[in-house]
Amino acid sequence: MKINDTREVEKAFEKWENKKRHHFKPQFLEEEAWMGCCDYWETGGHKKMSKINTENRKQLTFPHASGAKPFEERRVAKEKEIGEVMSEFELFNIVYSKKHA
Repeated sequence: MKINDTREVEKAFEKWENKKRHHFKPQFLEEEAWMGCCDYWETGGHKKMSKINTENRKQLTFPHASGAKPFEERRVAKEKEIGEVMSEFELFNIVYSKKHA
């Protein structure tokens, strides 16, 4: 397969991926808003930013595994659960280890 042929296959795959994405609209979004998101994700600027952010995440020494919930919210919930104040080490263990996420 020639380089130009490979690029054509890649373009076709990207087009298919983008069309497929349109079928997974979250229920809370209006159709127009979802289409706007999909269009934005297809732009060169977003793809460049996404690639840079992917590389940046690979360089993290301690990537947290606690999702979108703020650390403080996790701390308060855990303290209510166990009935005592947590140490900084215990909080660190919860938000930076996958077994607690």
